[in-house]
Amino acid sequence: MHELRTTIERRDVYRQRKEDQLTELRRLLADARDDDSRFFSLGALLDEFRPYNTDSALAYCRRREELARRTGRRDLAINAALNTANVLGSMGLYKEAIDITDTIALEDVPEWLRPYYHYIGRTIYSSLAGYSLRPEDREHYARLSAAHQDSIIARSEPGSLSYAINLADRHNARGEYAEAAKIIEDYLSTAEYTTHDRALCAFTLATSYRNLGNEEKAEENMLISSIADLQAAIREYVSLRQLGVHLYRKGDVTDAYDFLRISMDDARKCNARLRVLEINDIFPIVNEAYVKAIQHEKTRQRWLTCIISLLALFLLLAVWRVWKQKNETAEAERSVRMTNEKLK
Repeated sequence: MHELRTTIERRDVYRQRKEDQLTELRRLLADARDDDSRFFSLGALLDEFRPYNTDSALAYCRRREELARRTGRRDLAINAALNTANVLGSMGLYKEAIDITDTIALEDVPEWLRPYYHYIGRTIYSSLAGYSLRPEDREHYARLSAAHQDSIIARSEPGSLSYAINLADRHNARGEYAEAAKIIEDYLSTAEYTTHDRALCAFTLATSYRNLGNEEKAEENMLISSIADLQAAIREYVSLRQLGVHLYRKGDVTDAYDFLRISMDDARKCNARLRVLEINDIFPIVNEAYVKAIQHEKTRQRWLTCIISLLALFLLLAVWRVWKQKNETAEAERSVRMTNEKLK
């Protein structure tokens, strides 16, 4: 928790590091000599922007589509279209994203793009399943998402991040939480990974441990995932929001309010509509509890002020009483001395 608070205080440092990285990628794009290099540079930029600013990512998608049309290459056109569907899915525009993927036949997708194709399908249908109101819709989208996930696992290299994450997620979906946790723990103990990879792994572990009833390990991994997200300057994330909800349920209203406020700020800057909607489901409740806690604290402080004021008044009265008694005693002693002198 201390490291998370320190990371939050250093958000501007991580954000500036991200901006410097984006500046370097823009420079590489400007220096590109041929269409292949430009296409690659545009892809690197939109990959960095998608979890950071979806509007900018969408602009680079359009440039990638234009470049693919100019080259006339079918594989580049499919890649650019999938990029656009991926960004639209991040923005919560699922219908628009599906309209794009539905126009692409699987047999037309190059082998090297098929894991990406299935990743987009899995992500979009999983989100639709989570937000469907009718049970039959929820089951339909869940089946489509699971089918895409099975394809990802089949095409991923064992030992890779994609393989570990998707296999663990499948075990979680089936209620096999211990198996899911073991897969991620084994991956973390043997593989090399980036800060963002660590965030994804910790998030999956938090889900497993929460369902296993191990709240301590679940909270630990929510903290790890939140720290990694913020250090990677990711704005479209889930962990810090879930951590805020978790702390609210534990009674830590102040931290819950702070973390949800930061999550809302990042989601809005990223234009991640889905994340904004998710936070809006809980934030008004936490905000109301936070306001009540502040009001309660103010009321307590007012009572403390009144009590301290009364104690100060009693202290003044006591001092005045002691001073008066001291004077009376002094006067009595002076009178005794004078009487003794007269008697002498």
